[in-house]
Amino acid sequence: MGTVTDVTLICESTTTVEAEKNKTTKHAEACGRQNCTFYPFAMYTRGTLGSQAEHFINTIAKAVQPHLHHFTVR
Repeated sequence: MGTVTDVTLICESTTTVEAEKNKTTKHAEACGRQNCTFYPFAMYTRGTLGSQAEHFINTIAKAVQPHLHHFTVR
């Protein structure tokens, strides 16, 4: 099982919801065949993240949390 992320910066003429939906439609079949988890990552050019991009970042943060004690700043 793998993870696939498609990252796109979008301008104000479209919404992150639309971009995430288009990405999911584009990659759903291929990810299903390969048993992958897909995270559509859409972000406005000014930095606002789509909800799925936030979910992806939170997933990464939770995965590394138990290992953070290995990286202390001195």
